[in-house]
Amino acid sequence: MTRGCGSSGAGAINPLPIDPYIDSIVDEVRRARAAVVVAAPGAGKTTRVPPALVADGPVILLQPRRVAARAIAARIAEERGWTLGREVGWQVRFERRFTNETRLLVVTEGILTARLQTDPLLSDFRTIVLDEFHERSVHADVAIALARQAWRARAPSARGRGDDLRIVVMSATLDAAPVSAFLDGCPVIDVPGRTFPLDVSYRPGQSVADVETGRDPGVPIRSDNIHPFPVGAAIGEGRDNHWAAARYAAEIREETRRVGEMARKTGLGK
Repeated sequence: MTRGCGSSGAGAINPLPIDPYIDSIVDEVRRARAAVVVAAPGAGKTTRVPPALVADGPVILLQPRRVAARAIAARIAEERGWTLGREVGWQVRFERRFTNETRLLVVTEGILTARLQTDPLLSDFRTIVLDEFHERSVHADVAIALARQAWRARAPSARGRGDDLRIVVMSATLDAAPVSAFLDGCPVIDVPGRTFPLDVSYRPGQSVADVETGRDPGVPIRSDNIHPFPVGAAIGEGRDNHWAAARYAAEIREETRRVGEMARKTGLGK
């Protein structure tokens, strides 16, 4: 694994764990024409790495979700002082916001696949960044396969020109070794995240066993206190995970409150 230190070039924006590794990532991409970046959630890989690669030519950034694509483009514009729709833009199905001046384009999977099919060499871009690659979909797999074909076709030895294509694969939980091997043994840059202190406290009258089981000591364990809803819920293919998890958690809390209130009114909780 490659590690390095350098300036982030981010100016006055808030520092993130990936900033000291930006120069190393850019150098490795220039040298090997490909790299795999494994960075913990919140390290800043999505908003810091693609803009740093723009100096060498236009960058196309894959984001699997439509909402994320638009939000990330807006965030990069805010951090860099760029104009959304000019230096950085986005394109999703039926919607787009970019111009001929755009140097960093954030797209969804279907858009990237369509561009690779229309222009197999991806001639308009110098670097392709596949973010959140651990989510793995048919589109993402097709994209990296087609991108590797363009990557090899645009190698300096093959074309004798300085328009070589670079590929960067990024993820927080990816098994990097197979992807690196697929890209001819490209370097893997591992970026650690940051931790925050956590204090654990217990409600008065609540034991460790109560906390572990999730039991409210004010409501006795009885068959009629069993929660009517399943605790687990299936979240569909990574879309709106946080919203769905919050919704189900709120429903469970509300139903638990109702059951406890009913137990106290009927005397079952005594």
